[in-house]
Amino acid sequence: MSKLTSRLRRLAKFGRKTKTARQETRRRLIRTEQLEERRLLAGDGLAPYHNSMIPVDVNFDFQLSPIDALMIINRLNTTG
Repeated sequence: MSKLTSRLRRLAKFGRKTKTARQETRRRLIRTEQLEERRLLAGDGLAPYHNSMIPVDVNFDFQLSPIDALMIINRLNTTG
C-alpha cells in the first residue's frame, strides 16, 4: 500500500511546475521579436501609359473610341 501512495504522490507532482520553472516560462512569454522592415512596392503606380483623367483612353486623345480597344487587343496578342 505504501508503494501505491508514493507512486500516486509522484504522479500528482508530475504535472506541476516549480516556482523557477513558472518564472522562466513567464520570462519567455514576455519577450517579443522585432520583425524585418517591410516595404510595399506598387507595380502600377505612375505607369507612363495610363491616363489618370480618362482611364479607358489608351492613346491620349481624350476620347473613348474603338481604336483604344484595338490597341489593347493588339498589345495582348503580341505580349500575351
